[in-house]
Amino acid sequence: MDLEFLVTLHGLTEEEEQEEEDTEDENEDIQKKEKLANIMQLSLALPKSSEYWNPKQGPKNVKLSRSAFSTDVKEPRGMLQLPDGDLLIADARTHHSKLWKLKHCNVDKKTPMHKFASHGLHHPYALALSSRNTLLVANQNCPDSTCRVSEYDLKGKSMGHFISIHGSKDSIALRGIAVDARGDVYVAARGLDMLLRYDANGKKVGELKVKKPLSVYYDASMDAIYISSRTTKKKMGKKSGAVYQYTPSDGRMERKFVLGGEMPMSHPAGIFSYSGTLYVLEQYYGRLLAFNIKTGEFLTTLADEMGNPESLMIRACDGLGVPYSR
Repeated sequence: MDLEFLVTLHGLTEEEEQEEEDTEDENEDIQKKEKLANIMQLSLALPKSSEYWNPKQGPKNVKLSRSAFSTDVKEPRGMLQLPDGDLLIADARTHHSKLWKLKHCNVDKKTPMHKFASHGLHHPYALALSSRNTLLVANQNCPDSTCRVSEYDLKGKSMGHFISIHGSKDSIALRGIAVDARGDVYVAARGLDMLLRYDANGKKVGELKVKKPLSVYYDASMDAIYISSRTTKKKMGKKSGAVYQYTPSDGRMERKFVLGGEMPMSHPAGIFSYSGTLYVLEQYYGRLLAFNIKTGEFLTTLADEMGNPESLMIRACDGLGVPYSR
């Protein structure tokens, strides 16, 4: 059985893209294809035994295959698998942002994509499913000096805004969003250095100081919120950022996941978990890292040299039983 990861990639600028197209070195075809892609699929073949992690030697009997392809999603950001199994991907274009919908477990360059929503989207970054079974979308841009989390029904019809905060995209800078088992909603406000907490009706009920928060993820088995926090630009590639574990019931910061050394985890981005392992995308070096979710111990690097990876998810395919991300 395979564990299937999906990773959205920032891709290249138009100038960088043209340079890659002009490259004639046949030995670089694979790297070129990945650099021009905007979606990457990683398949981790799981061994029969669940005791397969060896922190010193890496995973035992684990094989990872990777493929990359381009889609109509020009600026992919957050992803979400809906209860019916279909996949949503945010397309954060400067103008005319939209959400794309793909059929369950059929993600490749030939898969037909359908527009799910476009009204009320302003450079969408992350998606979450609310306790009311509606879709919540955190927008990076703030038209009319108002930063918003938009809300939609599961057919893509706009329901207005779940929350709105007065400010600019730089002063507020909304990023990740997640929902816990109580229905509380957590939104990363990078410009405020804050994780904001709201109840299911959009009333603010708390906040947590976190430096430069990006992604937010809820793990039901641990009943914990995970927040990625990157280091400063001056220290990028030199100092580790962190992923913090926050316990909703008592409001405590429970654990800190870091990775130092010559290639530190400077820019942790997407987060997802499965069976006792916390997976973290590290954007600066383009890596997929694995940690023991109960101890915070670094386990191994599963993949590297991905082009600006942003969002991460594990798909619930083939009866794997991965819970749908909230």
